[in-house]
Amino acid sequence: MTDAGKSEPSPVDRNSLRRFAWLIATVAVGFGALLPWFRGRPVPEWPWVAGSVMFLWGWLHPRSLRGPFSLWMLVAKGLAWVNNHIILAIVFFGLLWPLGAALRILGRDPLARRFKEQTPSYRVRSQSRPRDHMEKSY
Repeated sequence: MTDAGKSEPSPVDRNSLRRFAWLIATVAVGFGALLPWFRGRPVPEWPWVAGSVMFLWGWLHPRSLRGPFSLWMLVAKGLAWVNNHIILAIVFFGLLWPLGAALRILGRDPLARRFKEQTPSYRVRSQSRPRDHMEKSY
C-alpha cells in the first residue's frame, strides 16, 4: 500500500485483456445487433464486424489492449464511486432516516440511549448460559 492508502495497480495479464476484448465484442453484438432485432428493426452489419474484429484482436494480440483496458478501468472506477454514493444515499434517506424519524415521533428508544437521572448505573447484566450451549452448534 502506498502512503495515500491506495493500492498499487496490479499488472494486467493476458487473460484479463482477452476477457476484456471478448466482453466488448459481446456488448457490441448484443446491443448493436440484437437490440434493433428485438425492436423489429433491421439488424445492422457493423456490430457483427466490430465484435468479430474485437474478438480476434483479443485472441491474437491481447497485450496491445492495455491502453483501452486502462481507460475502461478508470471509467469503471468513476462509475462505481458514483453508484456507491447514490445507492448509499437512497438507502439512508429512503430507509434509515424515515425509520429513525418515525421511532423518535413514536417515542421509541430501542438502544436505550436516553439519559435517566434516577438510574445508578447503565450496566446491563448479561444472561448466563449453560456450559453445554455450544455442544451442538449446527
